[in-house]
Amino acid sequence: MLLSKVISYVMAGALVLASNLSQAQENFLKETHERQLKLAQILGKKELSDKSKADILIMQAASLDSLERSQEALPLVEQALRIATPEQQASFTVTKATIFFTQGRVADALALLAPLLDSERQAAAAAKPDERAGRLAVHQSGFILAAFSSVELGDWKNALAYLADTEFTSDEPEFAEYRAVVYRYIMARANDASLANANLEKQAVHIEKNSKSHYGALLRMWQGADNLTELSRLIARKDAEEQQDAFAESLFYIGAYTKYVKRDPSLALNSLQQLNRISPYGSLEWVHGKRVLAL
Repeated sequence: MLLSKVISYVMAGALVLASNLSQAQENFLKETHERQLKLAQILGKKELSDKSKADILIMQAASLDSLERSQEALPLVEQALRIATPEQQASFTVTKATIFFTQGRVADALALLAPLLDSERQAAAAAKPDERAGRLAVHQSGFILAAFSSVELGDWKNALAYLADTEFTSDEPEFAEYRAVVYRYIMARANDASLANANLEKQAVHIEKNSKSHYGALLRMWQGADNLTELSRLIARKDAEEQQDAFAESLFYIGAYTKYVKRDPSLALNSLQQLNRISPYGSLEWVHGKRVLAL
């Protein structure tokens, strides 16, 4: 099937899903972040220890950042860092880096993350083999953010290295599949087969063949499969914010595929327009997509 026909079909399906979301007159992700912000603001009025107050400030900051109010979020993170315990510093630093990433300060985000993640790598390397993944998973959000930051800086080697160290726990069964989709995206951006990571490549191939999730469908699409009906069906099965998040991921990676594999930036822009329409607040792919799909 011609690419233009395929993408027209995708966008038709995208419009159906977007219509379903808009008909509900709800933005589920936005509502979730607004509830978290309101809760944090209520809790922040109570008498709290410095440690608890710092946690609440970070909760507020993360919610504000997800709601595209990062200018308001940054002072709260700075305040939290001033009273944080040593144990809180690392996760709070990741939150600050996330805000920098939202603001487009990608180099600043990576400057914060790099020493923290290098330290975690060293600790994981010294741990027992069966404990390594668990150590790295503690800063999963930091590693994935560093991978996307490196992509925006054109540092493909480090993007793949950060992704390879983005580990997950046993209660996140689909994270390996998500990581495989990100791997295909980074490899397409790098356009250099010599940078392939053997473990990530092996996992991606296995997931492409066996996954029944929307990530598996995206991976098969990335290999040229005409399976967009399957992708739409899998997303439609999900509920509320889970559907909105999966739809946002799919729109971004479809757009990335059309731009960096099929070399058609106009179709990628169409995906971005659909992303903007559903406004998936808090989505890393939406923040990143607004910068890379619009070019």
